[in-house]
Amino acid sequence: MLPVRWASFACASLLTWIAYTTLWATEWYQAWLSLLCVLNVCLATWVLRRTGVNLLSMTGVIAGLLLGQWWLVQFVILQFFWRAGGFAP
Repeated sequence: MLPVRWASFACASLLTWIAYTTLWATEWYQAWLSLLCVLNVCLATWVLRRTGVNLLSMTGVIAGLLLGQWWLVQFVILQFFWRAGGFAP
């Protein structure tokens, strides 16, 4: 059962990355990314609850979330800089 959990988490991360790179011109782009983000976080929580919180599982979950949710990381960084003073010289 353990490989199924990790495989589903990895597929959700990969699917989010594929949606991020291919669906950018669609009307529902942000909605798809948001739904996949929720799915990915739920699967990450499921994996950590079943495998236990140890260094290897945390590293795998963080790597998967960073890969799959890179769009969200970029958005948060952009919002931080924008609110901190904008991008003006």
